[in-house]
Amino acid sequence: MNFWNRQRKPNRTAAKKLARWQTRLSDVRAAAAKLSRLTDGELQWAAWSERDAAMRFGESFDRRVDAFALATEAIRRSTGKTYYDVQLLAGGVLADGDLTEMKTGEGKTLVTLLPAFSSVLAGRHVHVATTNSYLAERDFQELKPAFDLLGVSAALLPEDNDANAKRSAYECEVTFGTGYEFGFDYLRDQMTLRHRPAQRLGADWLRSISSSANHGPPLIQSERQTTIIDEIDSV
Repeated sequence: MNFWNRQRKPNRTAAKKLARWQTRLSDVRAAAAKLSRLTDGELQWAAWSERDAAMRFGESFDRRVDAFALATEAIRRSTGKTYYDVQLLAGGVLADGDLTEMKTGEGKTLVTLLPAFSSVLAGRHVHVATTNSYLAERDFQELKPAFDLLGVSAALLPEDNDANAKRSAYECEVTFGTGYEFGFDYLRDQMTLRHRPAQRLGADWLRSISSSANHGPPLIQSERQTTIIDEIDSV
């Protein structure tokens, strides 16, 4: 696994983060082993408790260790697979906001659950962008049962022009889709904003405190808070 900056030199900061995760792999596995004794309902309750703790006390490295343990057990129950060390390390690097390079066959799809769930615990919506519709649907279908176990809503972004279906997908905590579809939805929303009538200064603030609706057609895309990009070199 390699980490590079724009000059193609090793990124020392990313390397330190990787080393920190390497020292905590045993903690993740020990916590996951304890979770294996819970029922599905108890596992979901543990995930909700962790979400509440993250919202009240903020993100921390220990919170991510707990999140990874929950994701590890959810993957075991939904797929029968167990994360390898390289997958946990890749997930940790992504959760820290860095790039990771994985070899073919190292299980990138399963890795996606780790940073996605970590972001959801922190109260952020996640877009998972892939290069084509086949991969988007495959990843969604494989990870949806694990998200269900963790009490996380997930959806596949439709590629037709059904605005209501798109809004429904974006309202979920994790939305899978192609990079180009996310991009076109953003452009569609920009066109909608351009055709809305001009507003007086402070109109948005007044609407927010009065809970009144925006004038004009509603936007399609939800607020973008975290995006996980597959095959970022091709994007």
